[in-house]
Amino acid sequence: MIDHTYLRDFGVHHLRVRDPFSLDEFRALLSGGAPFDDVDMPPLKTIIIDLRGVDLSGLTDAEMRRHAMFKSTVDKSITNVNCAYLVDSVEAQAKVRLALVYSALSDVTSEAKTLVSERPDEVESWVSGLMPETPPGLVGQLEVLKDGPARKQV
Repeated sequence: MIDHTYLRDFGVHHLRVRDPFSLDEFRALLSGGAPFDDVDMPPLKTIIIDLRGVDLSGLTDAEMRRHAMFKSTVDKSITNVNCAYLVDSVEAQAKVRLALVYSALSDVTSEAKTLVSERPDEVESWVSGLMPETPPGLVGQLEVLKDGPARKQV
């Protein structure tokens, strides 16, 4: 399940991913599904993907490679944007970084446009640093990162 919030004042998309989840949901978004099909939405610049509510351990290398290959067929204005991934563990960070390696090898995006972190403040700082001038209120708007639903540990 993916929830979307668009912080219009800052041009930042916030995607909160929760279980149950599959890469098919991301493929649907990348194929022009809501919210990216909104004609009033300006071009994508920055996305924060909050993966703290999902268990990534079940994603296989083959699934991630297929996803990267799919992304290589999508318009670069959707895939080659600044993207911060917020994760809840070192293991999740490793999974996301491996997926990013596959994306880079498929010429989808560059490492310079991505951040993977377990720290909401680091994500907030990185996103703020992408803006020529940090607009007033950004810190308050990005507070949504701090209250993200953590995946229940079993």
